[in-house]
Amino acid sequence: LFGDGAAASLSVSLGRNETKDIHRSVGNSMLGSFLCGVVIIAICYLFGDSLLLLIGATDANLALAHDYGFIIYAMMPLALVQNTLASIIRADGSPRYAMGAMLVGAVLNIIGDPVAIFALGLGIKGAAYATIIGQFVSFLICVAYLRKSKSFRLSLASFRPDFSQLKRVAALGTSSFLTQLS
Repeated sequence: LFGDGAAASLSVSLGRNETKDIHRSVGNSMLGSFLCGVVIIAICYLFGDSLLLLIGATDANLALAHDYGFIIYAMMPLALVQNTLASIIRADGSPRYAMGAMLVGAVLNIIGDPVAIFALGLGIKGAAYATIIGQFVSFLICVAYLRKSKSFRLSLASFRPDFSQLKRVAALGTSSFLTQLS
């Protein structure tokens, strides 16, 4: 919703040579993603096991799904911001950087899973920790890009809630959001 919407908004603004408010679109998209992640955390922690059962967990694997999910949920705000930033970075003209950030996180997860599960003996919780470590590193790499972005510079004012910016971004990202949701 916010990542693809912000990327489309960035592309449209650059195409029209209207670059004055790009930073606000990017900042508000990051803020929107973060806040959605907080809402997801609240919903998942309040209705966690019921949601897990709804999406297919069984009595046999509910404890494992619970252990994994309740660790993963904690990373949700930063994971959503990271995905938003990856889309923004691609739209800013650095698709290789975005891909590299995603690959580093994925490789850390792939390597971290057997280490955490077997070598450290953490089981399913180890898999969850490896996942959030990979996501967090990807998040940090994406945030580092913001210092050298090509078409915008963020400031504190970029993160001031602006519902007209969020509405525009959400309108542009709705089709992608619905596709992913389905």
